[in-house]
Amino acid sequence: MNGRYIIPLNLGEHASEKSLFYLRRYIGEMALGGYVAAYIGGARKRIVVDKGPPGLERILKYHPYVRPEPHRPEQEMEVQLSKTGVKPEEIDIIVLTHLHWDHVGQQVSKRRVYCVPGGVEVCLGSASLSLWGL
Repeated sequence: MNGRYIIPLNLGEHASEKSLFYLRRYIGEMALGGYVAAYIGGARKRIVVDKGPPGLERILKYHPYVRPEPHRPEQEMEVQLSKTGVKPEEIDIIVLTHLHWDHVGQQVSKRRVYCVPGGVEVCLGSASLSLWGL
């Protein structure tokens, strides 16, 4: 590929009560969603945007309202990156769009991690990062 490009990384699916997203409307209705990250290629640095959710045990412990679909091995970050021709240790930069649990959970690389959150999230986020061992 010439120039910069973005490759979505499929890290799994989940079902959550729809009311969590619609200010308590649609109580009892389920909504399907996906966990995604992205690889940005063609730049001088190898970049991953977001890291996806943590493991199933942590999801169920801290987020009981989420019902993850069975996780398949091909949905692991390492496997998704390998499809792009990149190994996790080759990632130079990880950009976290925000500090929600489903964006910071998987270990990718011990390289530079940048976060571009809003002001309030910065205050709350430092505690979140320690929870995940980051």
